[in-house]
Amino acid sequence: MSGPYYQTSIEAVRRWHVLAERRRNHVVELYRSERWRRYYSEDAFRGLMRDAIEDAEAWARVLADMNGAAPAKAAPAKAVKPTQRAA
Repeated sequence: MSGPYYQTSIEAVRRWHVLAERRRNHVVELYRSERWRRYYSEDAFRGLMRDAIEDAEAWARVLADMNGAAPAKAAPAKAVKPTQRAA
């Protein structure tokens, strides 16, 4: 057998992918509105954003492997880096 083997349904993978995309979009919205500053330090938020992006991309790869083709992109979210705010 060549290629990765997944022992789960494609519907479950689609649901996890959608959830990861929603989480990534939520983190991007936190960044754009600057609400992240209320809840996270800059380093903690960078880690959260990196994890959300990596998770969404990982589930997209699993879905692509199961489908045999690239998944349709829901809403493109750019990786953004929090900037230092002058006090």
